[in-house]
Amino acid sequence: DGGIAHWGPHGGYVADGELWIAMSDQRHIARWSPDGRKLGEIPLPGSDPRMLRPVGKGWVVGHIGGKWPQDFAFPGYVTFHDHRFRVRSVVGGEPARTDRRGRLLPLATAADTPFRHPHDAIVGPDDALYVGQFNSGDQPLLKLERV
Repeated sequence: DGGIAHWGPHGGYVADGELWIAMSDQRHIARWSPDGRKLGEIPLPGSDPRMLRPVGKGWVVGHIGGKWPQDFAFPGYVTFHDHRFRVRSVVGGEPARTDRRGRLLPLATAADTPFRHPHDAIVGPDDALYVGQFNSGDQPLLKLERV
């Protein structure tokens, strides 16, 4: 349906009794009830979210950029979100911006991003950010330490 060859459901997580799925090509996080009813979407314009993970009271999400699958070589970024899933930080991307109504404007990869297709991101017990990457040559896993 809709002429989209790759629908992009990638990683998910169960949160507050709901199933949240990173819908990469659809540029949102889909929320589902345990009995299969779609509860809504959390829009992430301009991004291709691959996985979401809890961190503290918020979330961390790896994105492969926003030009996939048209450009397989396009890099990406990692976002940190609060408990309401509002973007609080973009690592490897341009700062998040909102319009006058508070809606998130399209996210964008920074020119100096250290990432190559970040598919998954977690914050480890050492408080470092670990980013698993696909199709990244010599960088399948990056560790970024808090400064």
